[in-house]
Amino acid sequence: MATAKQIIDKAVSFIGTKDNGNNKVIFNKHYYGTDVSGSAYPWCCAFVWDIFRLCDASNLFYNGQKTASCTTLMNGMKSQKVTSPKPGDLVLFNFSKGCTASIAEHIGIFEKTNSDGTYSVIEGNTSDANNTNGGYVLRRTRRKSVIVCFIRPKYDADTAKFKKDGALYNYAWKDLVGGASKPVVKLKKGAKVEWIYDDQYGWSRVKYNGKTCYCLNSRLDKSGLSACPNKTLTKNITASKISDNKIAEKKTIKKGEKIKVICEIESGKYKGYSYIKRCSTGKHFYVKL
Repeated sequence: MATAKQIIDKAVSFIGTKDNGNNKVIFNKHYYGTDVSGSAYPWCCAFVWDIFRLCDASNLFYNGQKTASCTTLMNGMKSQKVTSPKPGDLVLFNFSKGCTASIAEHIGIFEKTNSDGTYSVIEGNTSDANNTNGGYVLRRTRRKSVIVCFIRPKYDADTAKFKKDGALYNYAWKDLVGGASKPVVKLKKGAKVEWIYDDQYGWSRVKYNGKTCYCLNSRLDKSGLSACPNKTLTKNITASKISDNKIAEKKTIKKGEKIKVICEIESGKYKGYSYIKRCSTGKHFYVKL
């Protein structure tokens, strides 16, 4: 068996791989057992099949069977269709009929939902010029209108422990002063959560006691997680210093200093501010970048 993260990580590792222009590619060779080429061998579904095989999880793909047909896979796994995607779900596409289609033209592996509501999907045999036979493994941004359905393989649960005291939040950001996103629950070092996915900006979506929340990756004892981005200031900024979850004083942080952007506040009184850590002092501030 495998976790969703293992499948996604393996798929991501092949980003940039391309065929020879005629569907001759390593994923087809693994699927058919020999080199093949030509228009009869599109390989988006063979790519997904191979990712599961490489993770010793072939049993999670099409009930342990093989198919290079997106429609056959969709029909064979219809009992596992879901409406709200999670990382690792299979995404079936029809670029002309969307969710009304009975035929799937293309397939990929769901990575995450983006802040604008679009989806990040890892796909084989795609490109900007040709969605369904483009010859590359790429991370594509997709809209719901071209998606037929999502299918959820029966992954193993993925867990993580807190390596230091921390908290869970309703959103992938915190607003300790304004209160738009305060801790839902505080957890001690050693607490275990079910890990769902990394948002690639220093936060993870997790589940604890049946509730789905977010936490900072810096609190989790788990390898390969993203970090909050560092930034070098290109101008002086006015920063509101945070002490005991209150605005303590205004300070100037000068051009050239390095900060860590922990999150951007998305609603409430401080909407549009960033919550940052000043790298030179370790102090926290609200700023407008």
